[in-house]
Amino acid sequence: MLADFPRELVFDAKQLGYHEKLTRQICTYRGCNEPPLEDSNECAKHTPKSRHRKRRWWRKRAARLKAERKRLKKQRKMFAKRKRCLVCGAKRVKGQEHCVKHAVRIGDLDKLALDKPLDNKAARIAAHTSIDADGRSRFRGQGKRGQPKRGAIDAKDLSYALDALGRGIKGLAFAEALIAQPFTKAESKEAESEALAQLHQAKGFVEDVLKRHRFRLIETDPADKPNRR
Repeated sequence: MLADFPRELVFDAKQLGYHEKLTRQICTYRGCNEPPLEDSNECAKHTPKSRHRKRRWWRKRAARLKAERKRLKKQRKMFAKRKRCLVCGAKRVKGQEHCVKHAVRIGDLDKLALDKPLDNKAARIAAHTSIDADGRSRFRGQGKRGQPKRGAIDAKDLSYALDALGRGIKGLAFAEALIAQPFTKAESKEAESEALAQLHQAKGFVEDVLKRHRFRLIETDPADKPNRR
């Protein structure tokens, strides 16, 4: 509370920042110097206003996302009817449902179904969903609270790196195959650029693992390097 601080250290509330107000147990509302509630960072006067503002923001966000999902669903149906890429509406690859760019980005160059989620999100949700005895559907997350262990984060990052590396390898082979097909040079270059972007993404995941372990490559003496002449 304010009484715990010496009087000469208590400044005007307008001059304090957000984190300073949290430290000194002052209402974080601008210009207010009242003590906060136990379950809030603001006082009794400003807490209802803040919660009402947050609820209104979440309602607007939910409505915006719902409208965006509806628009994307309508767009995919239109592209499917016109036999264009389901993501951007560009020219399709023969025998597939995406353009050269998104065929490489998705990574599944053999089977690209209309109703198949790009990241298999539905299967991941179903694996963690169970139905209780009262019929309620519940989503089960990780077993323990808090941040996952470093080994679990490393395994996830490396799995992402392997997936991106596989997409990059397939994409480069796909770009080479486009040269022999009736595609323009720009389309082949676009597929190659997207494949290289996937390889760069894989590199980023590996670098995250190395930084997490504070790995440093030991520089060798140039005299110790073999002579390649």
